[in-house]
Amino acid sequence: MNSAKERLNHIVSLYSKIKRFPDAYKNKNIFNIDKPMRWLYADETNQYVSVFRKNIEYNLFDIDITGCFPTICKYLFKNENPQFVEKIESLSDKTKKNIFIANTLKNTSYLRILNIISKMVILGYVFDRDDSEKNSLLEFEKDGCLILSIDKTLYNNIKNNYIDSEFLQFIYENNFVFHIIDFDYYIRCNNTSIFWKDKDEYIRFKGMYKHIPLKIKELYCNIFKGNNVNLKEFLEIYNINCLKIIINNNLNEIIENYYYCGDVIDRKILNNIGKYEKYQWKKSNISPEMYLKFFIFPLILFKQRNLNNTF
Repeated sequence: MNSAKERLNHIVSLYSKIKRFPDAYKNKNIFNIDKPMRWLYADETNQYVSVFRKNIEYNLFDIDITGCFPTICKYLFKNENPQFVEKIESLSDKTKKNIFIANTLKNTSYLRILNIISKMVILGYVFDRDDSEKNSLLEFEKDGCLILSIDKTLYNNIKNNYIDSEFLQFIYENNFVFHIIDFDYYIRCNNTSIFWKDKDEYIRFKGMYKHIPLKIKELYCNIFKGNNVNLKEFLEIYNINCLKIIINNNLNEIIENYYYCGDVIDRKILNNIGKYEKYQWKKSNISPEMYLKFFIFPLILFKQRNLNNTF
């Protein structure tokens, strides 16, 4: 196989032979070679979804392909265009590599093909296994997915590079590398995902409302750590009458800590239609109700469903 087209056909052929995708997803077209390129269980079912990994046998982990596009380009073009591959490898960081790849392939079909191959690699890697029925797909996007596994089989097999299929053999032979993060808590709500890892006290927000105020981020961290918190304080702060007092008295520190979303320099706030906009003092349509809806209520629900009860 010398041409990129032959190499593409080869991986498509291997992926098409996989028979171990879970039956639960049979009618959802997730594992199609092409679309969808993004799938989230909570969004698909229009549900609030949360996971509290209290049982140590459960595993909630995020898996993605390290250096995804450079690795795929090396596989596709190492014989057909070795100079292209050498240039990618000579660049110093991920961003530069991906910009070079995008600029080089922008007028070809290969940019789309890179995404299709990344999908086949990540989903084939996770689900072409005998234990695939034990693993639930919570999120999939391009080169990564979030998995809830009911025991440690998948986790151990991944860690030990266990190979029992032609597709997995292909992955290891072509030096695909995967990055795995174990998480303990997960919330998907309002087109936003929230992840927490106990060991490192690491929190991640991803999605539409990934920019949040400093004090709300601290609130999430304290609840996930098991600390006592005063939720009443937040319900009082995010009140239109309280907001008027804050603005009229120029209580800028409260605005910065409780209302600025993300970097204070950006001065983003949530307006009355749930959109981010730059804060302009009395001209802004800042909405306390939106802070409650998108940030506080999902956390209260998580606490009531998970932390106050046995999982």
